[in-house]
Amino acid sequence: MNAKAPKGAQGKRYTAEQKTEIIAFVNDFNAKNKRGGLKAAGDKYGVSVVTLSAWMKNAGKPAVKKAAKKAKKPGRKPGRKPVRKPGRPAKQAAPAVKAEPAAPANSVQSILDRMSKINKEISALQKEFNSLKKQL
Repeated sequence: MNAKAPKGAQGKRYTAEQKTEIIAFVNDFNAKNKRGGLKAAGDKYGVSVVTLSAWMKNAGKPAVKKAAKKAKKPGRKPGRKPVRKPGRPAKQAAPAVKAEPAAPANSVQSILDRMSKINKEISALQKEFNSLKKQL
C-alpha cells in the first residue's frame, strides 16, 4: 500500500551521531567497493538516497540555524520592500550568460574530430601564407 503521509506530517529525524554513523558507512562501503554506498546505506538504514546525498554534501560544514540565515537588515520593517530614493535608477539584473553546450570532453572520438578540423584549418592557413609570401 502506497499511502501518503498526512499534510503537515514530518518524516523521521536523525541525530548528528546517527548521520555521522551512516555517512561513515557510506564512505567505508565506497572505499571497499568503489561505489554503491548510498544505495547500500539506504537499504540498511531506511534513508532515501536523496537525503543521504544531502547529508554527504553538508558533511563537515557548520550547521547554520534558519534564524541566523534570515537575519533582518537593521531599520527595515518586516514585509515591506525598501523604497528607492528619487533620482536613483533601479538596480538592473546582470544579463544572463548563455553557456555553450558542453561537448563530451572525455570522448576520445570527439577530441579526434576537433583535432582533425583544426589541422585542416591550419593547413589551409599555411597554404594561404605561402601564397602571400611568394607575392612579396
